Amino acid sequence: KQWYQRRVAITAGELSYSISNLLSTYDAATLASKDRDLQLALLSPMTLFILHATVFHVQDKKTFRQIWDLHKRIPFIQIAGPVLLPLTSFLKRSLPFANKFVDKKMDCLVVTSRQTFLQNMTQALIKDVSTYRSQVAAWCSEVVDSSTMEGTVQTGLEKICGLLINGLVVAKNISSLLMMIMNMHYTLAKPITKNSVLCCIELIQQLKIIECTFHKKEKSTDCDSALIPLL
Repeated sequence: KQWYQRRVAITAGELSYSISNLLSTYDAATLASKDRDLQLALLSPMTLFILHATVFHVQDKKTFRQIWDLHKRIPFIQIAGPVLLPLTSFLKRSLPFANKFVDKKMDCLVVTSRQTFLQNMTQALIKDVSTYRSQVAAWCSEVVDSSTMEGTVQTGLEKICGLLINGLVVAKNISSLLMMIMNMHYTLAKPITKNSVLCCIELIQQLKIIECTFHKKEKSTDCDSALIPLL
């Protein structure tokens, strides 16, 4: 029995240490990033903390506050498509003791941080649209230039694969931004402004440009792909 208790204590300590290490890797620049993959990575320390508290019945107020304060920079995490996970609500639902560590002031700050986050995203939307417009134009230009493959077949294929991956990454980022903007307006019951609507339309247009460019290039390379086995 004593060995079992020591083993449990060691495991709990190791898990707590891992959670602290994960949280220490998220600096201000990482939390300010719009990369959805980086935001999804925040689920690791949060879910590990919930597991640690549930299995070992530990109420670590310091770590709880540290995870709770993440909402000031990222109040929502986009899990998949239209699914948004509010960090604070998830913590309160998963941890029965959460209400002991959360006061009314902290709850009010959550509401404020969500509204501020949406406002900042809306203000930066015009700049984001301009950035993605440039990225899509550059990608389309590279795709058109790739119609004349130079060098070996392998080199040409590697170039085309790289272009495809780059296009998918840009399309994924645009789609994530669109989903985040529209879903946050819906979740917070905030009316979307005219400028935001126009920006969203522009983003959808950029997605269609990527799609049309890809299919146009796909048709134009049918003959080339048929010749590859012969070469």
